[in-house]
Amino acid sequence: MTADELTIDRVLRFFRVIAQRWIFVVVSVVLISGLAWGYSNAQQKQYEATASLLFRDPAFDQKLFGSTFFQPNQDPDREALTNTTLVGFDIVAQRAARALGQHFTPKRLLAKVRVAGKGRSDVVAVTARDPSPRTAATIANAWANAYIGVRRDADRGKISEAQRLIERSIAGLTPGPGAAARRRSLADRRQQLQILASLQTGNAELAQPAQEPRDASSPKPYRNGVLGGVLGLILGLLAAVVLDRLDRRLKSAEEARLIFGRPLLGIVPSSSTLASVPDPTMLAPRDTETFRMLRANLQYFNVDQEIHSVVVTSAAAGDGKSTIALHLAVASARAGTSTLLVECDLRRPSLGRKLHQEEPSGLTQYLAGGETFSSVIASIPASSGIDDGHAATYLDIAFAGPLPPNPADLLESHRMIEFMEEAEARYDLVVIDTSPAIVVSDSIPLLKRASGVLVAVRLGKTTRDESEALRGRLDNLGVDPLGVVVNDVKNEGDGYGYGYGYGYGRYQASPDEAKGPTKA
Repeated sequence: MTADELTIDRVLRFFRVIAQRWIFVVVSVVLISGLAWGYSNAQQKQYEATASLLFRDPAFDQKLFGSTFFQPNQDPDREALTNTTLVGFDIVAQRAARALGQHFTPKRLLAKVRVAGKGRSDVVAVTARDPSPRTAATIANAWANAYIGVRRDADRGKISEAQRLIERSIAGLTPGPGAAARRRSLADRRQQLQILASLQTGNAELAQPAQEPRDASSPKPYRNGVLGGVLGLILGLLAAVVLDRLDRRLKSAEEARLIFGRPLLGIVPSSSTLASVPDPTMLAPRDTETFRMLRANLQYFNVDQEIHSVVVTSAAAGDGKSTIALHLAVASARAGTSTLLVECDLRRPSLGRKLHQEEPSGLTQYLAGGETFSSVIASIPASSGIDDGHAATYLDIAFAGPLPPNPADLLESHRMIEFMEEAEARYDLVVIDTSPAIVVSDSIPLLKRASGVLVAVRLGKTTRDESEALRGRLDNLGVDPLGVVVNDVKNEGDGYGYGYGYGYGRYQASPDEAKGPTKA
């Protein structure tokens, strides 16, 4: 597989995972968006009001009097940061709290107010947050005015200190040459300071008072609901992928085909009666058509290979291989092909119990040397002949017989080779039901001896690890399967099923069949 094909396969696999686990995605989106919306809706509404402070030129005194009293900062960015920091000082909170009254404390105001500079401008925004829009505006304006008052008082204090120094200098002048000129100069400076003190505003003014907000700043239920939906989508997708990684069971027929690298020869739909019906002639028409299609695919997908015997195996017990082997053999017998079904699962045989047949003798007795080939062959009806007007057909079966202590030795014995040779000489097709190939080694001689191998997997039960292990064992044996039969397919509309609606309108599923599949 090339890099591009691998990428495409991964993308397709991702979408298959989402399609299979879409319920997790939907539940996650609905749940988290609903919780976000509901939680937001339950929160108390908060309103934000903003007052804007404009900082004046700090060299105002120099422009007014030709000299400077306050030393300006030469770094505009530093000046802006300093102003922003000063606005948030505790002393401003204390002054604002006194202006607002006893219901407000400095600590409470500090929790409600946010101060931020507007870029490199001389404007600082004071934003107050409160459940009441009027209170939010009141706090913002009180805080801004408190800062102006604090700065104004601080600047006036410095000017007053300078005035006191000038007064002491005037009082300390002694008579003499130049004393009068010096006194006039100090008096002029004192007058300038008086004028400057009266003009002090702390180099800031309330450029835009806070207004009562109309809309709440938080919560925002619809926005939070949308964000919650996006988060839910991400978490749902992540959960689907993680669960798929943790859940190693096969979910689609295509997945099985990719693992084994062989064609899909049969798609067996879910059916509770398929594994339990004791009489193959009473099989539902839909199920009958399934195995007719499997037989046809087995014949025409392998036109270059002459198939006298076919082993039906699986990775583990419960994958439905015995049921598939039985009904494949029945379909072949119905088609007029002389067919023998051999039960070689000598550890957990199930065909006798499935067909409600007594087993007076079986394969193990032949392999032990106590019976002849003909004596271990039983016949069951494959079709009644009523539906199509033809004579009834029969299927020959070699049941497993009594459980032996050494099944692997018996299946590898010379007697088993003789049995297979005689079976292939007498019958057109020999269908062999074996033990699971990766559970025990009993089936290895048969896998190598038969004309072909069919691999049975059950969706939702067979795991990828089991399938890959089975593929590895077959590769090690040099066995290339004829194809894959996928059992228990619940969605027949996925592109791999058949059109069951043609010609079967009279058939209605029984209540038991509608409940779901039973392991075979």
